[in-house]
Amino acid sequence: FDSLNEASGKNVYLIDFKKCHDALTDPLVSSVYHFAHLHKKKICTDCESLIQETMKELNRLDLLNSGRLIFTSTQPRVLRRAKELAAIYTSKRMITLLPVDLHHLGYSYERMKEEMEYARADGLAVYYHLALLRPLMLHRIQNELKVPIAIWTVNDEKALFDVLTHGFGLIISDYPREMKSHMQRWFGV
Repeated sequence: FDSLNEASGKNVYLIDFKKCHDALTDPLVSSVYHFAHLHKKKICTDCESLIQETMKELNRLDLLNSGRLIFTSTQPRVLRRAKELAAIYTSKRMITLLPVDLHHLGYSYERMKEEMEYARADGLAVYYHLALLRPLMLHRIQNELKVPIAIWTVNDEKALFDVLTHGFGLIISDYPREMKSHMQRWFGV
């Protein structure tokens, strides 16, 4: 994102819709996995309100028209709804990334594909330690579905080297200038 920031002179904003209040307080919701399926059929009123208020605020700040927003949520329905509501406010295309937990044994190629399609996500976001454990599956998704795989949070030289040598090129970092400096030193980019 740093190169996009430098080229445009503007920031790129990552809007991450976290788990809703119901998931944290409802004793019947025993896991995040179970909670994700509750949102698949109908989005809860708390999440709907949060998404609507977020879109109104982004619109008020004129960020929806900037083309510099990336939405993420571990809940496919929430991500899909955010994309639908953003389209009401702007004709600019929103980038959406579906974070996946490859630590969960239930994550298969088929499950990721199904959740991506349901969320209408543009790509996946994967924590870098987990991406290094299952690079073949991620490359299969990337190649067959023609979607980007964003690896996060790459904040040091070793993590960057590991991610790049495993064939991933899209990174999310808290220190983009430092990561860019390492790549310039290594590759002259």
